[in-house]
Amino acid sequence: MYLAGNPDGSGPSLYSIDVESRVAHRLTPQLERYTSLAASDDGRLVLSVANPKKTLWRMRLDNAGEGTPEAIPLTTSSGSSPRLGPDFLIYVSSAGGNMSVWKLANGAATELWRAPEVRMIGGPSLSADGRQIVMSVEQREHARLYVLSSDGTDVKLL
Repeated sequence: MYLAGNPDGSGPSLYSIDVESRVAHRLTPQLERYTSLAASDDGRLVLSVANPKKTLWRMRLDNAGEGTPEAIPLTTSSGSSPRLGPDFLIYVSSAGGNMSVWKLANGAATELWRAPEVRMIGGPSLSADGRQIVMSVEQREHARLYVLSSDGTDVKLL
């Protein structure tokens, strides 16, 4: 048994190898990420699993440049790659292996874009006026560039 990265770039995951056929098999679900593996003399295994929670935070600075960080409440399970627009925030959320782009405005979150089997390459970018969003993604082993309106309409594959 050993830990190794997965072909999609995720992991590391726990693998075993059939010694006779020399074929490796992933033993763990894709959603889990392991950080260490150890074995005892009597055959017991110990694994460390990392389950990071991606959250977004904000900090308002006073005139002295000081402030207190506070979590931004999200209705999604995670949030990363935030970008500020005029009166809104966009961010990436991932759940169940799928990634999506969300918009948080006036305390309400709206899903703007989702595609199956997609991995974001970096984070989304906003146009200078905040009216368009562009995203680079990896989908079915191909790099793709999408552009959409900041309200989630007019999605185009470039």
